[in-house]
Amino acid sequence: MLFTFIDRIVVPALIAIFLCGGVASFVLGCALVLNQGATLRFMTRMNRWVSTQETFAGLDKRIDLEPAARPDGRRPILGTLFVAAGLAGIALVLWRLQFLSGSPARPSGMPDGAVAIIGLESLKWVLVVGFAFAAIVGLLMLAAPARLTALEQRLNQWHSTDPLVAASEKVHTPLEPLVSAHPRASGSIIAIASLLVVLGMISLLAKLH
Repeated sequence: MLFTFIDRIVVPALIAIFLCGGVASFVLGCALVLNQGATLRFMTRMNRWVSTQETFAGLDKRIDLEPAARPDGRRPILGTLFVAAGLAGIALVLWRLQFLSGSPARPSGMPDGAVAIIGLESLKWVLVVGFAFAAIVGLLMLAAPARLTALEQRLNQWHSTDPLVAASEKVHTPLEPLVSAHPRASGSIIAIASLLVVLGMISLLAKLH
């Protein structure tokens, strides 16, 4: 089934993409050979560079969503909810997914495959760990708010993306100056290479059909 999908859908689609790209490159190469001035002006208009740093500047801001705490740092209502939800979730998951251990109470509609059993067993313990973590956080809210605050400060460190964005916000055009300096030779190379790609894709399509 998978190989049939690859042979009938994926491979022809890739060949069509390469074929269209080869035809476009062949037309570009011929245009560079026949009319260098108009082609270079067209490439200059198409190669406009737009910076994304100003666009995403509004998104790169720190937002604090910390709930209000009592003067002593405790959050009794939220902590109680976390503890109750965590313990209830652990009990529900262990009881509801007990059939995975091979007990006779396993539902008749469950799959028999080993992969499904392993996946469901892993999901069960992931949920148990998540609910246990929620219960621990709730206990810290009730009994040790200072420790929870220290943990939150360590986990909630905010890192700005400005240095990374600024390092990548540079224009790189290594090919265009060379093409502008030698348009006819560059066009000939592009046209010949693209023609070979087009012929190769056409031969592959012929073999598929």
